[in-house]
Amino acid sequence: RHLQELPDYTSPPLEVALEATPEAYRSDEVVQEARDLDAAGNCTIDGNCCHIPFPVDADKFEEPSRIGVLFYNGALVDPRGYSPIAALLNERYGMPVVMPIFTAD
Repeated sequence: RHLQELPDYTSPPLEVALEATPEAYRSDEVVQEARDLDAAGNCTIDGNCCHIPFPVDADKFEEPSRIGVLFYNGALVDPRGYSPIAALLNERYGMPVVMPIFTAD
């Protein structure tokens, strides 16, 4: 029996995941810039550098949600791969969602 060698790269997100991702975070260049900032320890320079936010539309919901969701990606999954479920939680239930972008995700 041969052991499978794990890849050292992140698979690209599916088109449906990119469509659900906030527009500012759809490009590979933006995600790579966030990874580079994380690697350099500079995620705090701008409060929105190293994560993908799904803020709640205040006009759509009467009261702000008291619950938020934080998706930690892993297993070589691009953080944008979680965008469909993040968008669903955000748009249907009014939950703010954040997905960190890590150097080695």
